[in-house]
This record gives sequence, structure tokens and C-alpha cells, in this order.
Amino acid sequence: MLYLGNFSFDETGPENEERHGYFTCTVEAQDADSAANIFKEYILGLKETAEIFHGIIAVYIEDIFEIHNVPTLPMIIRFQSSEGQFPKSISRPLPVIDSPDIEVYGLTSNVDRIEKKGKEPYQEATPFIEFSPKKPA
Repeated sequence: MLYLGNFSFDETGPENEERHGYFTCTVEAQDADSAANIFKEYILGLKETAEIFHGIIAVYIEDIFEIHNVPTLPMIIRFQSSEGQFPKSISRPLPVIDSPDIEVYGLTSNVDRIEKKGKEPYQEATPFIEFSPKKPA
């Protein structure tokens, strides 16, 4: 069975500032408990090998999806709304692997490519869809 795990984390940034974030993992496993154990071992390994995981101090399972069949219609599988403007952040698809089994598509004008050295600058994304502001009743 295919499992998709959504995780959040607490992190200490390069200047010891508090940070937090989210990531998603996928794995094929026998059941949800096996998937959770595989995710745990994988994340523990990333803490030792992947630079972007070095500052992470705690990881939380938000949810694990068991996918029986590939959906034929679009479906939202996670939604989060937070107060305030979107904070400056770093977002990377497939941050620690280069997989021949998965293609990642992004609009190059909206996506910073990973720099091997130095800090990555914050880049504000261009909206994919913009809605008109809600009018008061």
C-alpha cells in the first residue's frame, strides 16, 4: 500500500532563531504502523545526513494517508490556514533525493533553484490564481 505522511517540525535556524516547518514523505508499506516506523527510521537518517535536517529538534506526525487507488479526480488532502501574512520561508521539492521515479513541476519564475553554497534569498511567489477580495455584506 502507498502511504503519504505529513509532518511538522521545530527547528533552530542558522542564527539560533526559532523556526518551524512542514514536510511530506511517501513510502510503500504493509500497513500504517509499518509506514510510521519506516518514516521514523528515514527521518532519523536524514538528521545525520541531510543538511536541511541538522537544525530540526522535534518532528510531529500530522497525519498519514493510506492510498488504496490513485485518485482519478483532483482532491485536497491537506489544508491549513494561519493568521497573518505568509512568513519568509524556504520550500523545496524532493530536498534530499533525486528520484527517477518522480517528476517535480514548478514555474521557474516562482521557484528558487537550490544553491549549493551560501544562503538562499527569500523570493515572493507569483500567484497561480487570484480571487477578488470578499465584499462586505
